[in-house]
Amino acid sequence: MRVGLQPLFVLVPGTPIRSSSLLSVGSIPYFQRHPTILSRNLPFGSARCARKAWAPMSKTEVQANTVNPLESALPQNAPVTLLQSPLPKSLDLKSFRILRTYEKRRGEGSERLTTLRSIPWSLPTTHCLQIESSFCFRLLTTTDSPMNEIRLHNTLSGQTEPFVPQKPGDVSMYTCGPTVYDYAHIGNYRTFVFQDILRRFLKLRGFKLNHVMNLTDVDDRIIAKAAAAGVGIREYTQKYVQAFFDDCKTLSIEAPEHWIRATDYVDDMVKLIQRLQEKSYTYAGEGSIYYRIAKFPDYGKLSKIDVSGIQTGARVDNDRYEKESARDFALWKAPKPGEHFWETPIGPGRPGWHIECSAMAMKLLGETIDIHTGGIDLAFPHHENEIAQSEGATGKQFVHYWMHAEHLLVEGEKMSKSLGNFFTLRDLFAKGYKPSALRFALASVPYRRQLNFTFDGLQQAASAVERLRNFSDRLAQGKFPEGQQPGMAERIAKAAQDFDAGLSDDLNTAIALAAIYDLVREANIVMDKGEFRQGDVAAAQELLASFDRVFAVIADNDAEKLQALGYGNSGGGLSDPEVEKLVAQRQDARKRRDFAASDRIRKELADRGIILEDGRDGSVRWKRK
Repeated sequence: MRVGLQPLFVLVPGTPIRSSSLLSVGSIPYFQRHPTILSRNLPFGSARCARKAWAPMSKTEVQANTVNPLESALPQNAPVTLLQSPLPKSLDLKSFRILRTYEKRRGEGSERLTTLRSIPWSLPTTHCLQIESSFCFRLLTTTDSPMNEIRLHNTLSGQTEPFVPQKPGDVSMYTCGPTVYDYAHIGNYRTFVFQDILRRFLKLRGFKLNHVMNLTDVDDRIIAKAAAAGVGIREYTQKYVQAFFDDCKTLSIEAPEHWIRATDYVDDMVKLIQRLQEKSYTYAGEGSIYYRIAKFPDYGKLSKIDVSGIQTGARVDNDRYEKESARDFALWKAPKPGEHFWETPIGPGRPGWHIECSAMAMKLLGETIDIHTGGIDLAFPHHENEIAQSEGATGKQFVHYWMHAEHLLVEGEKMSKSLGNFFTLRDLFAKGYKPSALRFALASVPYRRQLNFTFDGLQQAASAVERLRNFSDRLAQGKFPEGQQPGMAERIAKAAQDFDAGLSDDLNTAIALAAIYDLVREANIVMDKGEFRQGDVAAAQELLASFDRVFAVIADNDAEKLQALGYGNSGGGLSDPEVEKLVAQRQDARKRRDFAASDRIRKELADRGIILEDGRDGSVRWKRK
């Protein structure tokens, strides 16, 4: 059983409790659908193992009553039920979710708003230690689907670990965005779709995100290309920055809380280099400043490289290099003739690529952040060097969870311009492929597996999206008998649980998608038999809505997106209301048995890029080619 609770007030008068101990405050073994205020005094127990949960001890009572300070927070005339019932010695409640709570601890004298995560029950009550607490809740909704513990694979540890952010309910996340020297390719967008699925799922679970994505608009390639074009780097990169924003919108990649450009944070990079200088992590050479990796004993802990054989003082000036070329790397690069540079307190020059992300991440998210994402190709040297710089300067762990997406292949081969298999989004849109199909294809394979991109697979993705859209339309437009079909509510609840379980297991999108498509197939069969009932529509639509809050492919807006980029069939200039009007006219003609008029309208719509699909129940659905 899962219960959605909105805790209105939490008072902890006893010994200060760690944030993790508040995870069980959703364990109310009484559920009803109208709003209720629940007040209780429960002792809680601690678990020694991170995989175990918190459980209440026996002989505790749950009471429901109004609390004067909270009455204004209730809906007007909300029914309130008085309850008093003993709790069993152990609870069969599998999990819970808390959306928001105010927490006030003894001695702190201040309240703060938090959002708490879900966690499964597993600890017997005999292991509990008593802590007295009082909680007040307003019950929101109940479902039959338990919540699952979110577990993410951490490249740093090499393990899949329970996700526990530093601040309950809040997630700080940094994503290495594109280097805007050219249009981003589909391999880049495999990574960006992965991080979008991650942020959307965390938001679905009630987390509040502070997400930063950088745009690298100064590096070796940009400097060279801007110089060759005879323009400044800002002018050179602007075209590709805007193209990236447009592409993200077209692929339904949510904007992070902060888009940032490296050139806007050069002062912060200089300050970070100065901190490293003060701690003797740097040395100068020919006008540049290098990081002394021998000074940082944990160098290599992310990429697992062996640095024991590296010659002291050996340096590398390129931003990108292989593991076997690991050397002291450039934090600040001396200017070359004709190149753009900055005059700074540490001398003229420009920042190295790696210092950029360290400085920007800590500037906006603090010295320790929850999640850092990127492609697996960035683990070394970029992310390894980020760790060395950041932790060398602060003495604190830089990132708790490092998450990396695997490479994308094209038809089984590495993507390369020389092989003719290098594609940007715009290349595919020009071939007639839809943004929703591309997003689905990029999301369908779990992010830690290589994705073999094929055009057959892209066509299959387009068909898969159409199945979802058709099912959504059937739910919205179908005319079903009243009541509920036996077993359907349980089937929908199981699909919701399996969907959540898949995404909770390190974003296993394959399992999550299978859960939805199994339900769609079974529900379509029931509809075809005329056995689907109106009482099951809302639950199915709610599940599809949750699905689309993560995968974002059901809304049929491909034509509009492509038109905004200058691609695709314009639908003969017909707006949605104009299409709906013609569809209604055709329906009227069919009712009058004027089939000549009906066929004429259908052909007119087809000529203007609109496809009609007549349902068995007399409904009609339309879509743009």
